[in-house]
Amino acid sequence: FSLLRPGASRSGEIAFFALIAPSFSQALIRIDAQGVETVVALQGALAPNTGGGTFSGFALDRPAVNDAGQVGFHGFVSGGSVANGLFLSTGPVTSSVVLPGEAAPGTGGGSYGQPTMSPTLDGSGRVGFRNDLAGAGAGEGLFLETMAVDEEIALTGDDVPGLPSSVFDAFPTPPAQSPAGLVAFHATTAGTTVANGIWTVPEPVGGTLSTGILSLTLLASGPGRRRGEGAAGA
Repeated sequence: FSLLRPGASRSGEIAFFALIAPSFSQALIRIDAQGVETVVALQGALAPNTGGGTFSGFALDRPAVNDAGQVGFHGFVSGGSVANGLFLSTGPVTSSVVLPGEAAPGTGGGSYGQPTMSPTLDGSGRVGFRNDLAGAGAGEGLFLETMAVDEEIALTGDDVPGLPSSVFDAFPTPPAQSPAGLVAFHATTAGTTVANGIWTVPEPVGGTLSTGILSLTLLASGPGRRRGEGAAGA
C-alpha cells in the first residue's frame, strides 16, 4: 500500500492514512508503541451519527494522535445525512465530534458548516478544531470538544485581547494543543495595523478549560516581530 501524512505522539503512537492495493481504498491506521497495527477507519465503513452514511474517504491532512492512542480525523461521508465531519477513535469505538448543521456554541443560534481541516488532540482526548459557521453565527471559529460538550475558544468578530479596537478576522489553522491541554492558535485581525498574531489559553484547572482567558503571545508587526503581553475576556 501507499502511505500518507503520519501523525505521532510523545509515547510513540503513530497514525497515518494508507491507500490499500489493489483497489486503492483509503484507510486510517494506528501503530502503537509496541508496534501493533490497528485499522481505525476504513473507506466503506459506517460513519457514526450520519444517518447510515459510510466513509467515502478521508481528508489526507495529518491525523491527530495522543499518548492514549486516540485518533482524531476528518472523514468524508456518502449515503448519509451529511457530506463530511470530524471524528474521534477511542479504542474500538469511533464517535462523531462535529457534523454540519449541529449547534455551534457562542454563536447566538448559529450552526457548524462544513469542516475543512483535521482536528487536534490533547492528552485527555479533548478535541480542538476550526470550523466554518452558518446561520446567525456566520463566519468561522475555533472550538474544543470534551465528552460531547463543545465550547468556543474564539469567533470571528470577537474583540481581540491585547489589541484595542480590533476583532478576530480569520483563523488559518486549527488550535494547537499540548498534552497537558495548553491551547495556542493563530489568527488574523481587523481594525488595527497588526495583521496577525498568536494567542494562548491556559491549561485546564480541575478539568475545566479557561476559554474566557486569552493571552496575546506574539504579534507580527510590519517586517519584524515583537512580544506582547496581556489577558482579557474572549
